[in-house]
Amino acid sequence: MTDCKRVGANGFKVAAMSHVEGDCEELYRFTQEHAFEFEWFAAFGMGNTGRASRLWSLTCGANLTYGAIGDSLAAGQISVSWMQTLLARLPGIPNEQSLTELLKRPGLFA
Repeated sequence: MTDCKRVGANGFKVAAMSHVEGDCEELYRFTQEHAFEFEWFAAFGMGNTGRASRLWSLTCGANLTYGAIGDSLAAGQISVSWMQTLLARLPGIPNEQSLTELLKRPGLFA
């Protein structure tokens, strides 16, 4: 991050592999502490247990995330069409665990 600020980067992205639920808590804290320092900021977990963080990080201060236009190219990636639907529902989702449960619904990613 220091180098990004030193060279005047407008954006910062962290994508870290998640192995168990709860792995992304540090990313959320990091986002809350640093997102304001960049025009564009993304921090989320990859893998099935990081899937919810691709959206939940937006509630923590991130303003950028990634979705799949076609087939998923990255572990835990959500299609853009589903992401649009979920983003519209995000204000009514109380916490990451609720979002994680929603994302586990059968057929959601079929």
